[in-house]
Amino acid sequence: MIHIITPCSRPENLIFMRDSVPAECNWIIVYDKLAKPTSEIKGATILYSPYTGCVGNPNRNYALDNIEFSDTDWIYILDDDNIIHPEWFNNVKDFTADYLNMIAWGQVWKNNSIRLTPTNDPDIGNIDTSCYMVRGRLMKTLRYEMIYEADGVMAREAYKQGGFMMLDQYLGYYNYLRTPEDRDLIL
Repeated sequence: MIHIITPCSRPENLIFMRDSVPAECNWIIVYDKLAKPTSEIKGATILYSPYTGCVGNPNRNYALDNIEFSDTDWIYILDDDNIIHPEWFNNVKDFTADYLNMIAWGQVWKNNSIRLTPTNDPDIGNIDTSCYMVRGRLMKTLRYEMIYEADGVMAREAYKQGGFMMLDQYLGYYNYLRTPEDRDLIL
């Protein structure tokens, strides 16, 4: 099973995201303490976190602490300003080999221009949260730090455990639901 965790402080985006989430996956929406849900998302697992802030990291951890998943399950983080790439699921669904702990791929902008190339050395600055998924057995103990670069730190720590595979493909988007003006506000 692939569990897709969405830390959510922008519930208005969920209606744009839901059609990109494969029905075969378990979508877990973790509402930030300050979020005001705007509509019901059928089929999703809903959690209400007592936490807020730090680019969703407390809510990512809240899901990891409160959802049961097996050692062989996969955990993928989908931020609430993004959608799942249409080619993602068909390219990752069959990786069930027990030795694998992490699978990574490249990332593109909404217009499909390259943002991050696939890497064999995941770390801060060369990987983003939409560029990898990690086995449940690792995510039972790994947690996101309360820093902006936490996705890179998490990728590095998961990579250190071995069992890494890089797909030489572009299967993740970056901030797909944000406008260029939105990005200027956070840069």
